[in-house]
This record gives sequence, C-alpha cells and structure tokens, in this order.
Amino acid sequence: MFKNNDAFLFKAKTIIFVIAVIIGILTVVVSIMAMASGEVLSGITTLISGAVSLGIYIVLAYLLLSVVVDIKHIRNKLYNYDDPELNNFWGGNDNPGGSGGRPVGPDAAPAAYTKADRTYAPPVKPTGEITNDAAGKSEPSGN
Repeated sequence: MFKNNDAFLFKAKTIIFVIAVIIGILTVVVSIMAMASGEVLSGITTLISGAVSLGIYIVLAYLLLSVVVDIKHIRNKLYNYDDPELNNFWGGNDNPGGSGGRPVGPDAAPAAYTKADRTYAPPVKPTGEITNDAAGKSEPSGN
C-alpha cells in the first residue's frame, strides 16, 4: 500500500552511509596533503575537525531518519497496515510486531506491576500506627 512512499527510506539509509564514507576519505586525503606540504598543524586540525564533523553528521542524519521511520510507524498504526520491512528497518528485529522481541500491550506487564502495586501507601500496623522506615520505628496516627 505504501511501498512507493517507503522506498526512499531504504535508499536514504544507503545514501547516508555512502556520503559518510566519502566525507571520511576526503578528510583523510586533505589532511595528508596538508601535512605533506609542511602544514602539519593545519593537517592535524583538518583531521580532527573532519572527524568531529563526520560524527555529528552521522548522528544527525540517523536521528532524522529515525524520526521519519517513527512517523511511518504511526501512519501504519493509523491505517492498521503491517509492513515487516519497515518494522525491521534498523535490523536485528525478529518480531514482526516491531517491539524488539518484548511483549507489548496492557496484558504484557508482569503480575508484579499491576495497578494496585503502582500506588504507594505507607505500611500501617494493626494498632493504627504508620511505619516510617525499615527499622520499624513508628509514630501514633493522631487524629
């Protein structure tokens, strides 16, 4: 249903990787050329700044791609459409539901995490005293 619309995402992931490799190679080549011409400090600066810039580019590009994939997942949920390729976009996901192998939904929580366990009430002794700490010190619950 949305195959043509989602095809760009798989191409974009490859394009981002190819651009990162090209930028990395160009950074190394330019820094070697600068060092060979006698500008060692300039070459080292180019190498360091190129590596930092490349790291920032990769993080931001994959972050943007992740946002777009999340929007596609929301669209698929709205239209009740299952796309196993999109669910496995980042790889390593054997669960076609997209939960990374973890159970999802309200019935997936362990019994220890029921609604009653989420609310906090201080322990009350049968005598009407509230326990303040683990040592068992208590104080009267005056009215």
